[in-house]
Amino acid sequence: MNKRRTTLELGEAYDFIETGVKPELQDYMNGQVLNELEYCLNLYDLEPKVYIAYDRLAYFEKGNDDLRISFDTNIRTRRSDLLLESGDHGKRLLDSDVWLMEIKTSLAKPLWLCEMLSEFEIRSSSFSKYGTEYKNMMARQKEMPKQKIFVFGNQKQAV
Repeated sequence: MNKRRTTLELGEAYDFIETGVKPELQDYMNGQVLNELEYCLNLYDLEPKVYIAYDRLAYFEKGNDDLRISFDTNIRTRRSDLLLESGDHGKRLLDSDVWLMEIKTSLAKPLWLCEMLSEFEIRSSSFSKYGTEYKNMMARQKEMPKQKIFVFGNQKQAV
């Protein structure tokens, strides 16, 4: 997956999402990404559903900007109070002693890294913060007791 990004001020981002009209291009923005976002916002009926935050340590190999190793911890999510200015509180997605390591490179991994991963028996696997949060939400919904709603005249009663 190739992630595409642009910088927006908070007000610009909110206006963009609400209206579907991209902000006036500034030096700090990526015009191509804005065009793609505008297309998506006008094609789909999108709305915020989840907030995901985490603490990240990111490392780059000296002299090699292509290799990045990051460690994410304290991954937290919430499905209410989604405004960015509300802070980064939320429910932990993983246990507090779990760190998510991600290795990114468009080239082959350096030999020293392959040897270290092998020594510690670290194997490649797939993990999605959003996907895991979604699975957790679906599991919580299955656990919720179903309510039957009866309508008597103009009054509803749950049983």
